[in-house]
Amino acid sequence: MNTFEKILNIIKENKGIISTAEIVKLGIDKKYLSLMTQKKMIERASRGVYVLPDVLEDEFYSISIRCKKGIFSHDTALFLHDLSDRTPLSFSITLPKGYNPSSLKDLSLEFFYVKPELHSLGKITILSPQGKEIDTYDMERTICDMVRSKSRMDLQTFSDALKRYSKRKNKDLSKLIKYAQKFKIDQKIREYMEVLI
Repeated sequence: MNTFEKILNIIKENKGIISTAEIVKLGIDKKYLSLMTQKKMIERASRGVYVLPDVLEDEFYSISIRCKKGIFSHDTALFLHDLSDRTPLSFSITLPKGYNPSSLKDLSLEFFYVKPELHSLGKITILSPQGKEIDTYDMERTICDMVRSKSRMDLQTFSDALKRYSKRKNKDLSKLIKYAQKFKIDQKIREYMEVLI
């Protein structure tokens, strides 16, 4: 099996997508990705991300490959948790304060920043709509983020999400309050929940 075949097999096993970092980690020279792109064996989806020509790019996964510290949040997390019907026009990700996302300027992203010690609070791994593992915040952290960033949120999306969350059987109100206390918004959260529940 030559290197091209080996890479194609890896991409197929990986649901049609691969990153430069994954190839290098396997001990394969990244120049093969350029050669395969020139030969139209694969396509460059975005910087450092390659797909088979017949595979629709999983933007969620591509972004998570390119931005390891980014966690899908706000409108994007609402969509992933089915707390909103609106497909986000741009992806929202949260980064630790001090992280410079200059390498991501070519992507349609809305950045939110949080203290490094609160960055991974509520972080979970779920499957993207196309079945790849990505990081997002759980529902409770997402509700807290929405309340904290209310001025940047669409009012209709905001109220729909709160209503949907309040009707969920799998909601965890004690976790919601615990997170809200860490962000010092527990009074606001209690007020919203009292109206809805």
